[in-house]
Amino acid sequence: MALFCLQFLKEQLLSAKNVYKEFVYIFFVNKFLVNNLKCTMMRIFREETQLTLRDLALLLGVSHTLIAMDEKGLRFLPGVAEKKLEMLEKTWKALQKDKSRKIGSLPEELKEKGQALAKKNQTTAKKIKKELERLEDKLEALRVRYQVLQQRLEFLQVTRAAVETKDPIAAAVEQLTKRTVSSMKSCCPAIQQLLEIDQKTLAFKHKELIKLANSLSTSPVTKTAQ
Repeated sequence: MALFCLQFLKEQLLSAKNVYKEFVYIFFVNKFLVNNLKCTMMRIFREETQLTLRDLALLLGVSHTLIAMDEKGLRFLPGVAEKKLEMLEKTWKALQKDKSRKIGSLPEELKEKGQALAKKNQTTAKKIKKELERLEDKLEALRVRYQVLQQRLEFLQVTRAAVETKDPIAAAVEQLTKRTVSSMKSCCPAIQQLLEIDQKTLAFKHKELIKLANSLSTSPVTKTAQ
């Protein structure tokens, strides 16, 4: 009977030991998974909020090295820091859900920066406008010149066909024809098209700068008109 009791107790102890081992194993596995999940969530939160390691460390009151090690699962945040992190994450999630929430007024420094950029864009836009006017005049001059040269070339070709080859005027016509063709190269349609492309590019840039300047301006005084 005593042997039976000892055997029974031994079996119970072994069973309890195995249960304890399983419990400890499950406990640590769960803790590892939970901690890894927390590390992942913290890294996602930091990326979404565009916070650096030092930024988040400053908010949580810990070192940035600890944050880096926590994200890798090598160390874990203290309880106080974890509570702060939970509060920050809840605030961020609530802010993301509430799309109708209006952002408060911008700090004065940002307003001043916006106004300074608006003025700078206005100045650049004025310069571009002058360049556009210059290009437009140049393009019009090229068109007129090309048209005149084209008419002169046609005149010379007709004249050349009307005179004899040995006629002294024929050599002069040939020479003038070469000069005319050479002059036409500097104002031909291909050159005009390139200028038109430059003109369109500058016009688009001018329009976008005006739009940006107006969006950056916070005062009616600094707003510009096209």
